[in-house]
Amino acid sequence: MRPADRTAVSPRQALLDRAADLLGLAPSQVDVRRPLCALGLDSLMAAQLRQRLLADHGIDIPLGRLLAQAPVEEILSDIAAA
Repeated sequence: MRPADRTAVSPRQALLDRAADLLGLAPSQVDVRRPLCALGLDSLMAAQLRQRLLADHGIDIPLGRLLAQAPVEEILSDIAAA
């Protein structure tokens, strides 16, 4: 991915898009009030999500955070605060 492409999508949208893709959902179907694991994300998908976000957007989210019982909106807040 070109550096300009990294900024074309907001970090929030990048997480929602990538998570939705792995879960087989539309981004609008990702309920940000629920944890990713409650939406069906398993450890392999979490590792893939982490790698995609890091490689494509430079977003580094710890694997444990993606698998935590925290709602997606908390992860999005973490990204915004970084």
